[in-house]
Amino acid sequence: MALGTGVVSVATFYNVWESILQEVVSSNELVTQIYHLSWKRFIPVSISLTLVMAALACLGMIILSHKVAGPAYRIANILKELQEGRQPDFKLRKGDALYPVLEELKTFAQQQDAITKAALRVIANWRNTEIKDISFNLSLKELETCLGRGQPPEEGQKS
Repeated sequence: MALGTGVVSVATFYNVWESILQEVVSSNELVTQIYHLSWKRFIPVSISLTLVMAALACLGMIILSHKVAGPAYRIANILKELQEGRQPDFKLRKGDALYPVLEELKTFAQQQDAITKAALRVIANWRNTEIKDISFNLSLKELETCLGRGQPPEEGQKS
């Protein structure tokens, strides 16, 4: 960014003075002195403005990354908690980005929790029922293994 700003600044300065020098007689010593004086003032001002713009850009990137990286880290932790079977807290800081993603993740987690509870109720009923179809028994056993739990959660208990 700084390099681009410097190139544009120098090109602009050069083009402006080139057109001025073409209009004024080049033998005029006063114009040459004005040119050199302008050049000496232009360089520090251009560098200073470039540094200010770079500092502001860096500050903006830090703020933006804080608003995105923090929520991404929090969402990754929420996914880990869900994978471990815990019920995470679906909250972000005020003003954080990725809030719509978190809301979709929360809805998804609620749907998965409802499916898991329903499957666990089926497994509980299966244990109390004698089913002669071996393939059905194997399918229910596989479901039980996938869920990783043996009993349905109590009402009001978090899964």
